[in-house]
Amino acid sequence: MRCEVHKWYLDCTTEGGEAAIVYAGDVALGRVRLPYAELLALTAGRGPTRTSRLRRAVVDRQGTRLTLEAPAVGVSGTWNADLPAIDTTLFEENGGFIRWRCHQAGGTADVRLSAGRRLQGSGYVEELTMNVPPWKMPFRELRWGRVAAPDCSLVWIDWRDGCDRRWAFWNGRPVPAGTVRPDLVEWPAGRLDIEPGRVIRDERIGRTVAGHLAWCLPRSLARARETKWLSRGRLHAIDRPTLGVWVIHEVVRWA
Repeated sequence: MRCEVHKWYLDCTTEGGEAAIVYAGDVALGRVRLPYAELLALTAGRGPTRTSRLRRAVVDRQGTRLTLEAPAVGVSGTWNADLPAIDTTLFEENGGFIRWRCHQAGGTADVRLSAGRRLQGSGYVEELTMNVPPWKMPFRELRWGRVAAPDCSLVWIDWRDGCDRRWAFWNGRPVPAGTVRPDLVEWPAGRLDIEPGRVIRDERIGRTVAGHLAWCLPRSLARARETKWLSRGRLHAIDRPTLGVWVIHEVVRWA
């Protein structure tokens, strides 16, 4: 069955440790195309909350400014980038491709939630387009994370068990990726120490937004497990003083 995925990921972290994460996009399965939107929120005095719908969200990009309207999950927002965008093809083989665009590696975000709640802080935006079915990924484990502080940015992508590949981007520029662990990321010019943090999500893909599509997912994908954290980190780089930052990072393991 033909499968195409187009996914936006947008987030915002505040100085006080609140966070909002939005997924928006669509999945084409054969002739059927299904839109979806999901909001993960971690706000003061509350545990993680999740809202997901098979409804379309509107993402509009004008230069370095991006806006989101996702009324089905009660969120809208504006992101302003202050670093160059990153555009790379992560995988291309036998007609299959995975293309990754990081539109905002660093910058600001202003996110409005339902009931008048508003989060303002650092923001990050990426867009993924692929025609490789999620249950046929060339790897079995994904480690991903980002730091989007006001004056610096770090993004990493780490594929393991199968097609082993690793990417890291410091202030929007590619750098050799060294160690990647849930508690540590290293590259030649620096190191990020990551505290245990708070779990934003820890469950099988079949229970996330993909749960709406569970009827057509192979067991290997439905049973894949995603663990995502919001953690405090200490960023050590040779060109700047040690900086306290907020880190969003995850590990996804296919069954």
